[in-house]
Amino acid sequence: MQGGGACETEEACVKRAAGGGLGSSKTWPSSKTQQSPFTRNCTRNPVFCSWNQVFLPYCSGDVWKGTMTQPRSVDSNGTTGTYVAAGHLNVAAAVAELKATKGFGKAEHVLVSGASAGGAGSFGNLDYIAQALPGVETRGAPLCGWFYPDVLGRHQLELHPAPQHYLV
Repeated sequence: MQGGGACETEEACVKRAAGGGLGSSKTWPSSKTQQSPFTRNCTRNPVFCSWNQVFLPYCSGDVWKGTMTQPRSVDSNGTTGTYVAAGHLNVAAAVAELKATKGFGKAEHVLVSGASAGGAGSFGNLDYIAQALPGVETRGAPLCGWFYPDVLGRHQLELHPAPQHYLV
């Protein structure tokens, strides 16, 4: 899961969404070559070099935990606009798509990882992914993202619960 920071307030989420880049997918190219710490060089990475890899790009600002299904309007402190914090729903959609089209549910092993906000996202979605893949050995190895318990504040954003199992 890609990292890219977080918006801690609704006003910050609106500004992030309006700014493009990490706040919206509107300007993304149709394809992207992504560097990964899990290199395909078997000399440097003999364990994982032959594994399939999935890159999930990040734009929600919610450390992959949001569950909002509708845009939220904000008119506060001079900030007006909308945002959607749907990072967890993006993960759920990716898992469903990969199961339906790529045989993801038939994998033997799945390792969930990410850096920064992606690391927090791997923490926050690990139980969900493991439960969506019954019979698949699913583990997490976040590269970073140790900003718990909840920097985003559940009182403002609709968030998926924190993980309970599966960390390595």
